[in-house]
Amino acid sequence: MNAKVGIAFRKLFSHGLPYVMLSNVAQQGVAFLTVLFVAKFLPPSEFGLVRLALAYTAVATVLAAGGITAPILRYCADSALGNEQRRSLLAVGLRRTLVFALVVSLVAFGLVLSSREDTVQTSVFATYALQLPALAIASLLLVYLQAIQRFKTLAIYQVAIRFATLVVSVGAVYAYGLMGLLAATLVMAYLVCVPLLALSRPQFRPPQKVCVPTDFSSLAFYSVFGTAVTALGQYADMIILDLTGTPRADIAVYALATVFFFAALGVGGAVQSVATPMFTSLMHEPAVFRQQLLRWSVRLGIAAIPVAMTLVSVAWLVETRFLDNNYAGLSKLLAILMLKFLLWSTYAVGGAALVGVGAIKQGAGIAVLTTMVTIAIGFPLCERYGVYGAAWTQVIASLLSAIVIWWVLVVETRSLRQRSALPPARDA
Repeated sequence: MNAKVGIAFRKLFSHGLPYVMLSNVAQQGVAFLTVLFVAKFLPPSEFGLVRLALAYTAVATVLAAGGITAPILRYCADSALGNEQRRSLLAVGLRRTLVFALVVSLVAFGLVLSSREDTVQTSVFATYALQLPALAIASLLLVYLQAIQRFKTLAIYQVAIRFATLVVSVGAVYAYGLMGLLAATLVMAYLVCVPLLALSRPQFRPPQKVCVPTDFSSLAFYSVFGTAVTALGQYADMIILDLTGTPRADIAVYALATVFFFAALGVGGAVQSVATPMFTSLMHEPAVFRQQLLRWSVRLGIAAIPVAMTLVSVAWLVETRFLDNNYAGLSKLLAILMLKFLLWSTYAVGGAALVGVGAIKQGAGIAVLTTMVTIAIGFPLCERYGVYGAAWTQVIASLLSAIVIWWVLVVETRSLRQRSALPPARDA
């Protein structure tokens, strides 16, 4: 392996990468178990309603955060800033986030109460709307800890949150059903912010005036736009199923299948976290860049096959043994979604390479394109074929992403080769 690749790996491990990777695996596993037990103790119609509320909440949380995570990550990671300056800037971000979050939460809460839906649905959606300020603040605090490189602390804390959520949520839903789950999630959303505030220690009363960077707000604006598009694309299938009137019980089966799918993505996500900085270090060696890109893509694509087969088998066992056929069709839907996973594994490393060489605009453009395609073909397919239409929509969108990303990679690789061939500029 190229020497620079080895150097990149050593730097990542010295900054706590093992803790991050182990934490990601543990979080995925605990979250997976939490969802399985909740599905076990709730009727499919109620489980489907909860997963729908989570889909809408994911998009709303991006708006509630106001994009402040981007400038906080950008400037608080800058070694030129002192500890007091970082804490003061975090306080500024928290104030702005709280304003955005309260506005979004009130609007969402008002829309829920004004809708003419049944009492159960209103209760579910209202509960998750009330969580938005806590979710937005927690996301900002987590990003801040990432920016100041508290990776070990962050990893331990996130795993602890998942375990606490597992115990509290499963216990509440077992004892009190849906209402118990709603109460538990609302309380946990705000409780997790307390230790995060203690760890980050924002400086709300700085000894001197805080110097806010001039592009702080513009970075936040572009971030909230890009992140909202990504979140909308990620949860568009669930939202479309809701808008097309798909039965809640069917949505529950599809939602559970997506939980297995996201567990599979966790495998590739760990690879992406390693690959992104590695490709940055290879920007000036296009031949090695191309070699590593192809090697990693082929290996991840091959590794995805047994992962997909294993998860489909596990889903069949869960469907027939653990859930007593209350979620019939789970393994069939997951088999279709695994086609998307196999396609995704062929370009996941390529997407990381684009980020590594700074092709951020191209990545945002691809996200917008695939989201538009998902919405355009998702509505007619879901109206006609229900959850199976949603699954095939995901496969088609993933195929489009594979084609576009590899086309952009060819262009970027050619550009890197041309730039590396230029003679170095001489000083005047």
